[in-house]
Amino acid sequence: MKFTLDDRHNEQGSIICDFCKHCLIRHYTCEAFPEGIPEEILEGKNRHSEPLPNQRNNIVFGLKNVIIPF
Repeated sequence: MKFTLDDRHNEQGSIICDFCKHCLIRHYTCEAFPEGIPEEILEGKNRHSEPLPNQRNNIVFGLKNVIIPF
């Protein structure tokens, strides 16, 4: 099962994908999963530090550069 923007994301708050440089904000797809990010990652059960067995590439979580304005 894949999450969509209207699924449980709003109930769970931030997910690891919110901090990943590969994530397309508010679409919950990414370079690693262009068809949709797997539920186990969105639910926080997998930190995506290694490619998943069914993944078609080797892209894993990468922390995005964040600038905090003061």
